[in-house]
Amino acid sequence: MTSAKDFEQVIYPLNDSQANQLLHSAAAKDRLKIATICAGALLEVAGWTDFAIQMMQPASASNSQSGKVSQALNMVGVTGLVLGGVATIIGGALIDSPMERIKAAERYNSVVQSKVNLSILYVPNKNAMGLNFAIRI
Repeated sequence: MTSAKDFEQVIYPLNDSQANQLLHSAAAKDRLKIATICAGALLEVAGWTDFAIQMMQPASASNSQSGKVSQALNMVGVTGLVLGGVATIIGGALIDSPMERIKAAERYNSVVQSKVNLSILYVPNKNAMGLNFAIRI
């Protein structure tokens, strides 16, 4: 099983509340991971957009003695947005949910294996005509 849908297709039909809860928890973590990475990407875009806008502004201060023009940039906001975006993306990438899926698979295995396979079969009697009962466990 490689995807979340594979786990759901196998485990949900068992109707085990604990295994289903573990799968729901894993799905919630997956959604949180995607939302966090998207928020980080938006912070990055906002930071780099702010940087580009500041770079396109005309010069704001000049030195009359040397004739040089210097531009006063407010890099605090840009730096905060860019670094915040990087940190948010890294944090989102670290949100992982394989343990819930592994625990759900282990729960599935324990529930399935704990059910005793008891059946009564009719098998041919080798010594006489007719059928015998056989119990298979």
